[in-house]
Amino acid sequence: MSSSRSASAALSTTQALALSQLQAILNNHDDERDIDLLRNNNWDVQRTISSIYDDEPAVALEPGRQDMELEEGPVERAGAGRAGAGGVAAVGLRLAGLLRWPLELAWGIVGGVVWLVAKLLRLPVTLPTLSTLFRRIFYPSPAPSDPRIASERFVRSLEESTGLLSRPFHSASSTSTSGAAASTASEPGLSTARLRKAPEGSERVLPDFWVGSYRDAMREVRDRSRLGMVLLLSGEHEADEVFRREVVGDQELVRVLAEADVLVWGGDVREREAWQVANLLDATTYPFIAFVSLQPLRSRTPGPAPTSSTPPRLAVLSRLEGSPSTTTSAASMIAHLQTVLLPRVGPYLQRLRSEKAAREAAVRAREERERREEEVGRADAERVMKARREAKEREEREAREREEARRREAEREERERSKAERDALAQRWRAWAASALVPPEPGKGDQAIRLAFKLPDGRRLVRSFAPSTSLEHVYAYVETAFASSSAFIPAPDTQLDKPAGYDHTYAFRLASAFPRVVLQAGREAGTLGEVKGLERGGNVLVEWAEGEWHGREESEDEDEEVEDE
Repeated sequence: MSSSRSASAALSTTQALALSQLQAILNNHDDERDIDLLRNNNWDVQRTISSIYDDEPAVALEPGRQDMELEEGPVERAGAGRAGAGGVAAVGLRLAGLLRWPLELAWGIVGGVVWLVAKLLRLPVTLPTLSTLFRRIFYPSPAPSDPRIASERFVRSLEESTGLLSRPFHSASSTSTSGAAASTASEPGLSTARLRKAPEGSERVLPDFWVGSYRDAMREVRDRSRLGMVLLLSGEHEADEVFRREVVGDQELVRVLAEADVLVWGGDVREREAWQVANLLDATTYPFIAFVSLQPLRSRTPGPAPTSSTPPRLAVLSRLEGSPSTTTSAASMIAHLQTVLLPRVGPYLQRLRSEKAAREAAVRAREERERREEEVGRADAERVMKARREAKEREEREAREREEARRREAEREERERSKAERDALAQRWRAWAASALVPPEPGKGDQAIRLAFKLPDGRRLVRSFAPSTSLEHVYAYVETAFASSSAFIPAPDTQLDKPAGYDHTYAFRLASAFPRVVLQAGREAGTLGEVKGLERGGNVLVEWAEGEWHGREESEDEDEEVEDE
């Protein structure tokens, strides 16, 4: 902004007036660009405007979206008809331009004066161009309507005018034919008849029109790198019916448009959508045709050139307007497409599509790679989680095993402690019994019963007892005699106390050999003299009874046998 002010401040009065006239005509206030243009044409306003119209930058393609405006070149106006309309059309257009010059020059002078005064007074005043002013006065904006419904209405009017059928058209919402008919039927004042579709293999059809808004059509052209054709008609124009029948219905033109994959969008300027597009494209003569496509960005102002990474932008490639017998005839449009547009933009659009396909393939490959990496990462995470679960389960199992081992060890120690306590009590009892329960042998001359005890370990004990000796005392003798080899037996005169709270249980039983009689122990048992068969003595078998001592002695015997082996 500071450089623009310094550039305009350095101008002379004549140069400043020329700059204000040019900017009033163009309705643009880019001081640096306009000063460069005037300087290149020796500050001649008329020659500068002529050079601009001969090589005009592209216009924005979406209503209300000036941010999409491109500085592409060149835009071929009706003069582009020289590609197929011949020199007559070009001369006629130049004559029309010359007739318009006085009015535009006068309007430019007025606008320049107004702009200069507004600039001095710092007022934000901008005058429209003469063409824009005429359109606003003589072509007021139609009532708003749904763009899709207006587009369907336009295609149906072409069917009625030409008697041709529509191809299965594209739609911004990709709805079916019934859906299109439903939306059409819901519009007040519309016929409920469906858009007729040409059957497969039909010879005479209309071009493949895009049914939807202009914005959606341009988005399709941009996203898919296609060539677009904008067709604007005016039902009030005298050549409208001729153009519909002879140009729109020309089958050779339909074939060329289909083979070139040209997206065709059309509308009647009596509809608001088409009227806005006409204002956007500066259309003043009907029928009006504009071809649009993506083009690389070119800089028209001094400064660094756009880089190769700068994305292309939509541009108006050419404009055809005028009589359907010359400039906008089917032959002119076919020749213009085949000799000018397709050779010019075809390779570039193909390159864009190839690059887009390569980018999409790269994106898909990256997504696939990321998906595989994600799967590998998920598998690794699952493997790690499984290893952690197994390690945790192993630790828990080992902890349970350790706890079980500790419990078993504690139980074993408790059993051993209890057994040791019982063994100690048993030894104390045996020591007490040896002095308190075992009677002395009878003396010589006294009545005695001589018994021979056969122990389970093979030893034999021979002892004499008085007939009045209780069987409990006999059991006590065997108990103390059997344990005398491993237990401490005190001397007979040693006085010991019976262990308190201890009731001894014999681990064996005594039985006479023949006849077999089991001798019962206990205080209620009788005396030795009362046992039948032992009145005069005899053999007594010492048999293990079920009990803890039996097991201990057997284990000791087994250990001794192992040591002997």
